[in-house]
Amino acid sequence: MSSNKSFSNETADRYARAMFEIAQESKNIQMVESNAKDLLQVYNQDKNFENFITNPTQSSTIQKEIINKISEKMNFLPIFKNFLSILVFKKIIFFLKKIITTLLKMILSQRGEVSAKLISSKKLTEQELKSISLELSNVL
Repeated sequence: MSSNKSFSNETADRYARAMFEIAQESKNIQMVESNAKDLLQVYNQDKNFENFITNPTQSSTIQKEIINKISEKMNFLPIFKNFLSILVFKKIIFFLKKIITTLLKMILSQRGEVSAKLISSKKLTEQELKSISLELSNVL
């Protein structure tokens, strides 16, 4: 690995790769993607959940209990629930956002999809957005 990579990036890559490979082997890549997107959405929309995950003073027991409840309520696959439990056990759950984002990028890459973020100084019309999308599709 590159010596310029930070510990958090290396950790996120390693754990995301492990989950990606397990999802592929079990032929559950689409469900893992769905579980990951759902969890990321909760993380991004609920500041209390984000604070809970990133708070280093939370006990592992409480974190695991909350992860289990969320996993049950959101009907996560057992392999995804176990993956989250491992993140708690290894005390790296505070990297959750980075790990899930990396996992989703791996899944998109495996399908040959690329995501792009467009920043414009003005509001674009629907026609302009379609034109840009078509142009990007032709380039890629």
